[in-house]
Amino acid sequence: MNEELKSYKEKILLLTKDCDVNTKWRVSSLLEAMQTVSGNHCELLGAGKAELDAMGVTWVLARSEIEMKRWPSYGEEITVETIPLANRHFMFPRVFFLYDENGEKIGSANTAWSLFDISNRSVVTKVDHIAAILPDNSDLDINAVIPSQIRNLDGEKTSVKYEPLYSDLDFNGHVNNTKYADFLCNTLGIDLMKKYEFSKLAFNYKTEVLPGQKLTFNLYRKENDFLLIGETNEYEAFRIGGSLKKRA
Repeated sequence: MNEELKSYKEKILLLTKDCDVNTKWRVSSLLEAMQTVSGNHCELLGAGKAELDAMGVTWVLARSEIEMKRWPSYGEEITVETIPLANRHFMFPRVFFLYDENGEKIGSANTAWSLFDISNRSVVTKVDHIAAILPDNSDLDINAVIPSQIRNLDGEKTSVKYEPLYSDLDFNGHVNNTKYADFLCNTLGIDLMKKYEFSKLAFNYKTEVLPGQKLTFNLYRKENDFLLIGETNEYEAFRIGGSLKKRA
């Protein structure tokens, strides 16, 4: 195991491309930052893209839970810290902590990643070779939490049809995990997103979404809680749940 890089931090300056109409950090940009920082950490550990390409696999995000105390604005510099924890069977937990320029923690996330076989389009279940590369963080006072399955919500339902576009896809040939946050914000709508922001968010990625697949977004709302379920004709592809709070 690699004990030199038990955790990893990067500073990120929020630019116009990272912010929404409210000048606040977009959820999809936050997910991009988490993806980039964890990817850079894996590169340093020897489990980056080149090594995984040679094995015919790639990292994919399976589940995540995000809690934000405050959404930062354009021009702020944010520190993103990530810490990998002991794998649970074939899932690799990672925690993230978000700090502002004063060192105050403004958010955190529990995530679970899997290795994905690019040729077979399936999750890899034999992962000891990768687990052996990652640092042993069992001495840290952090629980290796696998985010839970998102439950149904009994609320008002609306439905929207959608087909993935070119810009939704990544180099793995499927919809990138960051794009699901945009699906959520767009389905909730401009008027609501101008008045509310997210306090909690959870993502369950159940199966990949490929080009040409037609989706139905089923949105359920009950007071400040929401659930977005993305379905194809054959199966449920993803779930996003969480809570909203009024913008200050």
